[in-house]
Amino acid sequence: MTLLKEKKFVKEIKNLVRQIPVGNAELKRAIQSFPVFGNSVPKSGTHLLRSALMHIKGLRLGGSLRYIDNFDDDTNETHRKFVASSLEQMKPHLFKVGHLTYNDFIVNKMIEKNIKVVMIVRDPRDIILSHVNHAKKNFGGKYRFYDYYAHVLKNDDERIKTSISGLSGSFAKGSTAYLPDVYGRFEYFLGWKEFEHCLWVKFEDLIGQNGGGDDMLQRETFKKIVDFVGCSMSEGEIDLALQKIFDPSSPTFNKGQIGRWKQQFTDEHIRLFKKHAKNLLVELDYEKNNDW
Repeated sequence: MTLLKEKKFVKEIKNLVRQIPVGNAELKRAIQSFPVFGNSVPKSGTHLLRSALMHIKGLRLGGSLRYIDNFDDDTNETHRKFVASSLEQMKPHLFKVGHLTYNDFIVNKMIEKNIKVVMIVRDPRDIILSHVNHAKKNFGGKYRFYDYYAHVLKNDDERIKTSISGLSGSFAKGSTAYLPDVYGRFEYFLGWKEFEHCLWVKFEDLIGQNGGGDDMLQRETFKKIVDFVGCSMSEGEIDLALQKIFDPSSPTFNKGQIGRWKQQFTDEHIRLFKKHAKNLLVELDYEKNNDW
């Protein structure tokens, strides 16, 4: 189908949808669908969001996009073209997952292709611990700071401090990309919270009882995602999906638990975190103020 014919087809479908009586919401959802991008800050629960989207009736996985530290860097033109091409290929009922920062280039592509974005975030304090565990695993030599975390840093106390404060790219292997501090890791993603076509969800709300969360809140959050992406599921189908979302078999899965920082952060870690995180916990609605 040529691009012109495809646009004409989409326009005809949208006109049909508008003619369906308001009360036939389920029929509308069956006809109208969207391409979906499952987005996340690294270590925020990408595996959890991917699993949730995979268990939505009518959606199927169509690939992933790798993380890039600063998408606005002119040296990343090759990756910019790759992302553009990948988003161009997205079609209704297809979803991809990855870590795309918020900028005009990405946003315009999302709007152009009518892509719905589901953005998952996690308590940054737990992200620090997840990153430490990730950095100590080699993953076939793929992680650029593995040697530094595994062989230079002496213990988890040092590793936690390093993950909070960031690390120069001079310590990386096979890359010059630096590790931003805890605020810097979120900075390029915060804009998605105000994007009209983005649903902002918390890892803690989607994890359910198996991960230390709440099953009712998990159900409410999953139903919000289902409705947001234009799909429809019966209560029975939702029950079955919720039994399968928690997936400890993911290669990057660690504990999948919430609030672990309360047992592992020392007073020094808390002091350092507050210095680098600025107002991040308040911006993400994890704390009312910085006196935690």
